[in-house]
Amino acid sequence: MPKFFVNNSDISGDNINLSGENMHHLVNVLRCKAGDEVTISDSSGFDYTCFIHEIEKENVILKITDKMKSAAEPRVKISL
Repeated sequence: MPKFFVNNSDISGDNINLSGENMHHLVNVLRCKAGDEVTISDSSGFDYTCFIHEIEKENVILKITDKMKSAAEPRVKISL
């Protein structure tokens, strides 16, 4: 399943909007279609399982089906 990284501002309610390079890669390179699943990571350390709801001219609308704490993020924060 493809994984993309977005800012928190791209997430609103149960929707995520992909645009720009992420949209180009999803639609033109990976050739994903409506209904395909993708994983989205935000800047707060959460992963979202989503499906492509709609592909528009300027952006892709994803519907969130699951939200979980990212397994790749360490539980302990260390500052040097």
